[in-house]
Amino acid sequence: QHHGNFIVDTGAVTTLISRSMAADLGVTDNTPGAKVDLGLAGVGGFEGAVLRIRNVTFKTARSTVIFPGVVSIDLKEISKIIGTEVAGAVGFDFLQDVSVTLDYYAAEVRLSK
Repeated sequence: QHHGNFIVDTGAVTTLISRSMAADLGVTDNTPGAKVDLGLAGVGGFEGAVLRIRNVTFKTARSTVIFPGVVSIDLKEISKIIGTEVAGAVGFDFLQDVSVTLDYYAAEVRLSK
């Protein structure tokens, strides 16, 4: 079981995890079949290999979502910008079935079905 800080990315089609979290799950550049040829773009830019991690389960306090696959990229630069380690970003594939409430005053993101 791995915990981490995730960004809610309403513009991302897919959920992704950091390279360090992928390594914790046993997937690296040397894992056979993990590297994928996938172009990613975003505000922060991106360089490096993209890895695919199969059968990943995301759990929140109230729900569990099993993904047949997520991608992994290096999130070190965005972590530096934000000032905390970012373990991943939840995208549309996670958010499509929930309502998202952003409470700026309480600094909370609430997800509900």
